[in-house]
Amino acid sequence: MTKKKTFILGTRGSLLALTQSQQVASELERNSDISIEIKTIKTQGDLNTKLPLWQMDGKDFFTKELDQALCAGEIDFVVHSYKDLGSERPEGINIAAITERVVANDILFASKESIQNLHQKKEFIVGTSSPRRITNIEKSLSEYLPYGPNVKCKNLRGNVNTRLSKIQTKEYDAVVLAFAGLERLARDPKASEVLKELIKDLDFMILPSNDFPPAASQGALAIEYHQDNPHKEQLLKALQSIHCPQTKASTDIERKKFTSYGGGCHLAVGIHSSQEKDVQVFFEKGCVDKKEIDSCSLILTPKKQSIRDKLNTKNKHKIFIGLSPLAQLSWPGTEVILDSYIKKIPLCEQTQGNKDVLISTSYALNSLRKSQFEGHLWVSGSKTWKKLAKENVWVNGSCNSLGEQTIQYYRQSSLIQLKKPKEETSPISIFTHEKSKADISDSIITPSYKREIQEITPQFKKEVEECEIFYWTSFYQFKTYKENFSISSQAIHCCGLGKTYQEFLNNQIEVVPFLSMREFKQWITNQGKSL
Repeated sequence: MTKKKTFILGTRGSLLALTQSQQVASELERNSDISIEIKTIKTQGDLNTKLPLWQMDGKDFFTKELDQALCAGEIDFVVHSYKDLGSERPEGINIAAITERVVANDILFASKESIQNLHQKKEFIVGTSSPRRITNIEKSLSEYLPYGPNVKCKNLRGNVNTRLSKIQTKEYDAVVLAFAGLERLARDPKASEVLKELIKDLDFMILPSNDFPPAASQGALAIEYHQDNPHKEQLLKALQSIHCPQTKASTDIERKKFTSYGGGCHLAVGIHSSQEKDVQVFFEKGCVDKKEIDSCSLILTPKKQSIRDKLNTKNKHKIFIGLSPLAQLSWPGTEVILDSYIKKIPLCEQTQGNKDVLISTSYALNSLRKSQFEGHLWVSGSKTWKKLAKENVWVNGSCNSLGEQTIQYYRQSSLIQLKKPKEETSPISIFTHEKSKADISDSIITPSYKREIQEITPQFKKEVEECEIFYWTSFYQFKTYKENFSISSQAIHCCGLGKTYQEFLNNQIEVVPFLSMREFKQWITNQGKSL
């Protein structure tokens, strides 16, 4: 039997760095014919945990010593949290693989005592040293918290254990960490026991990417080697077995944008891109050179982009938007026709027991108010989240308007399972309309509103049929109007990126997706721009 070639993997010595390196080593040994030996190397970033990174002299705080060992041939390859890699790398060091990204979002952990006392707090103190997190958290987090306290960030560095344990000292109400790092710890049998103890008395909030985008390339691992490695062909073949092209495509977009701002740990901007169905989603928010950055958009296929571009040349005198007349939208230069044909009537169904709940629409809020549950509360998007925060309700996370599968992924993650083990988890109750079909396998539909067809005037019918642009809020709405109105075959149909878009795709009907009504309005009012 031929002896396997052994390669040396260099890593930092922190619990997280060691854990993710061990996980990569195990996967490589399963997928290829090599064996791995792990060598730990201390870096400047590990030795100095008092100063924020952006206040320290130099750069490459978590990579310099590893780079030196790689160039000297003391190690064969390195596993990095990709977000820690600067845009300028030493000559001869190349990326061999980008692993599949774990959840990129940041996650906030807060003490249950602090949450219970939010109504008394003048300030909610969050531990972090990241300029990106500080900027976006202090600007936006208050809207997501019950009672809307003033939010202030306080410097906090150190490993995961140190930061989470600081909540118990009451010096901080909450800390913010990368979900991906905690998820990797949660997947390790030994580390998960430590982590479970640290978070047992804490509640969590997965921060939505639209207002709290993560660091560019957060959640992915980058594996580097030196081009002069004498066994690089065998090494590269093995490393390619864990490479994820989809993650690389998304992180390339993020890092290109990040580099355009100058790069560096001092930058106070979050950037995130992900493949969703057949489009690429892009978020960025923060501050660069005292200029506010806040953008949410989709990167479309050329065909869909060409259709979307027509929105800026079409006659926009009348546009149909499938919201209730109560919305009272006012868009300069555009006459908006709202949905007076299908009325949504709230129901008062309720749920009880240890179930997670997903609120898919603000029409379901009445049902939530009458319900009793002890599980986690999820919402479809930020608009509903902020409404619940104003009613002093703690929300754990959202679909970010990308579909219910997002929540299913969160609930099945090893990290969230530490908060509620599988054997204790009941099916999630989805508060939605009475005839809805869930995209989450382990779920129960709780009817929270119904639809009723209304009598309409000839004038309303005429106005709808004169529209050339339609923004649908459900596929049911589209079908009902198509069956009862003479809608032009040249009309452009638009919708959000969740379940409605998927149903259009399933039925092979051409539709242009938008990430939000805000993005749709930008295009309609000639403000839309490609990335």
